[in-house]
Amino acid sequence: MSVIARGTTKAVKIVYPSTCKEVTEELGKDELVRRLKVTQSLLVLGIVMH
Repeated sequence: MSVIARGTTKAVKIVYPSTCKEVTEELGKDELVRRLKVTQSLLVLGIVMH
């Protein structure tokens, strides 16, 4: 997935780990909320590096 970074004209390529599904505009609201909750839980547990 490529996006244009705010304030620039450069395209930025987002590389997802092999275990992650790409986030797209077609992603349903329920699935997005589910993924955010899982990510939040992992951050609280200290499993996700940021």
